[in-house]
Amino acid sequence: MRNPRVIAGVTGLALVCCFASGCSILPEEETFETTALVKEYEGTEFSMTNVRRGDVCEYNKVVCKYSESNIQDIELEPWIPIKKIHVKKGQKVKSGDVLITVVAGDIDEKIAEYEYQIKMKETQISQARHLCELEVKRQKELMDDKVAIRAIEERYDADISNLTAELEVQKTGLEQALEEREDFEIKATIDGTVTYVDNHIAKNSSGSEGEAFGFMNKEKKKVVSISDGSMPRFTGSIDTAGTVSTETTGTTAGTEAAGGTASAEGTETVAGSKGANNKIELEEGQEINVVCNNKEYKTRVQYMNSSTVAFVFDYVPDDLETGASGYAKDIVDERKDVLYLPKSAISKMGDKDIVYCEDSSGFKVPVEVEVGLVADGKAEIVSGLNEGDAVIVR
Repeated sequence: MRNPRVIAGVTGLALVCCFASGCSILPEEETFETTALVKEYEGTEFSMTNVRRGDVCEYNKVVCKYSESNIQDIELEPWIPIKKIHVKKGQKVKSGDVLITVVAGDIDEKIAEYEYQIKMKETQISQARHLCELEVKRQKELMDDKVAIRAIEERYDADISNLTAELEVQKTGLEQALEEREDFEIKATIDGTVTYVDNHIAKNSSGSEGEAFGFMNKEKKKVVSISDGSMPRFTGSIDTAGTVSTETTGTTAGTEAAGGTASAEGTETVAGSKGANNKIELEEGQEINVVCNNKEYKTRVQYMNSSTVAFVFDYVPDDLETGASGYAKDIVDERKDVLYLPKSAISKMGDKDIVYCEDSSGFKVPVEVEVGLVADGKAEIVSGLNEGDAVIVR
């Protein structure tokens, strides 16, 4: 009879050998090549947007400010005392007319003294010439001594020369004083009509010429306003115009979140750093749209000087107030009625443009697209997507 312990030992040894040598007592597990999943980690949230139809536009941006007409508002600091207001409401003025004189210390006294000295010197010169003529005439009648006559003329010529030199000094002083006083005179810069005068200040400044008047408040105060009666306009400088940047941060589209419930609220960046400080060329009379308060207004270009341009209305808008800020759009390139996405939804895969979409299983999958014009934070979609398709926004 065989020993059962030996049989059991042999059987166990055989099983160990089979496992060690890889014999196929158990079936071998099948293996496959795998690819990385594109599905986000559990809990990761990202926003969705949709392909939209509209316009994609690249344009130069001219920042401007609205006024009801061409207006000159004179506002003064509270510490500046007003000596005299020279105009009244409704009065017609021309560019260069003095509107306001502020207190200028003793400058008026200096001017008066110079004017007095000039008159005195001119009178003295005139008298010296007259006296010279009389003495020469008397000398001729008495002795007709040519030497004596010459001595008289030389004496008076010397006096007149000294007086003339003194006169020129006084005239130079007067010119300088008048220039200094101009710094204390506020003049009209446009032809027009006075539409506003601070009556309280005008009443208190209409007394004697030497009476100074100042107002006590914490902010600048409008004293006089002039209007040329022109049509309403926006005014800006083409020297500081900027080309709209094509870069964005985030996106303004979409509230549906794949893999979660959050949505991204984006901010579009236009103009400012990229392409700024480019002087642009606009044509007189050119039609141009101005954007203000998220609304576009049709205007025409009217140059005020080589760098300042007005965007003039041919009607009076009823929804704008003086001082409202906007920007004129000088279009460089434009695509009308095209499909587009926020630029932030476009990614690069090698030399291809792609977007990411969510498939039916919740996976994030790439879709190749053809991109056209990119401007104003938008990317034109030429092909690869249809209107309304949902796209993931980074």
